[in-house]
Amino acid sequence: MKGKNKINVIIYVIILLFSLGNLVFAEDSTEEQVKQGNSYYENGKYDLAEKYWKMAADKGNVDALYALGILYEDADKLDLAEKYYKLAADKGYADAQYNLGVLYDDQKKYDLAEAYYKKAAAQGDVDAQYNLGCLYDTQKNFTEAEKYYKLAADQGDKGAQYNLGCLYDTQKKFALAEQFYRLAANQGDIDAQYNIGILYKNQKKFVLAEKYWKMAADQDDLEAQNNLGILYEEQKKYDLAEIYYKKAADGGLKDAQYNLGLFYSDRGKKDLSKKYSELAENNK
Repeated sequence: MKGKNKINVIIYVIILLFSLGNLVFAEDSTEEQVKQGNSYYENGKYDLAEKYWKMAADKGNVDALYALGILYEDADKLDLAEKYYKLAADKGYADAQYNLGVLYDDQKKYDLAEAYYKKAAAQGDVDAQYNLGCLYDTQKNFTEAEKYYKLAADQGDKGAQYNLGCLYDTQKKFALAEQFYRLAANQGDIDAQYNIGILYKNQKKFVLAEKYWKMAADQDDLEAQNNLGILYEEQKKYDLAEIYYKKAADGGLKDAQYNLGLFYSDRGKKDLSKKYSELAENNK
């Protein structure tokens, strides 16, 4: 009996090792199929990419499932994109959860979009957190919007920082609005630079208003250029006022054309006044 048991144990170990070897080989084989699919995709051979990804996907490889979702979405085969994103998403793949959320968002299936954004957001996906904030903002669920904007903002997302600034601005929480506008503005967000300039002007912090409007103006924001023109004219810095009015006016901003027309009229420059006044009048 002892000898028989020993032989059975040895046979079991051999079978187990053989099975594990096959499993490792299968995993290696699947990874190779994914890599082969990636290579074909990068070279524009989408049929072959699809073939190899499908081989791996049929064995449950999550990267292949996700890749097929992208392939089908790019080809506008949205039913198939949804199918493969969902297979990957249900395995906990955050990027697939996010992309599925976007797919449902675009289709106005907001309950489903919310569900999948939440799954990805819970894994720290910053884009999902931002989009979820936008979804709640649109639905006027400002408590949840704030929560998810803040999660994304704390990861450095400038869009979330700007939107959070707007949310606090609307709620007249100006210190918080300033904080998040500044974070976004210092990352180059033009709208945040413009809005924080307005905030500072209303607080009569003209040096700071000038600083942030100039940042936006240097990125060709016409409203910021016009506001700088107004600020410099009020400060009697007429050369600078003319420069910024002209930038915005020549960029097609009606208010700047009107302001520049008045500016030249006050200085007796009738031809220039007429030119910009007519531009404003004809600017529909």
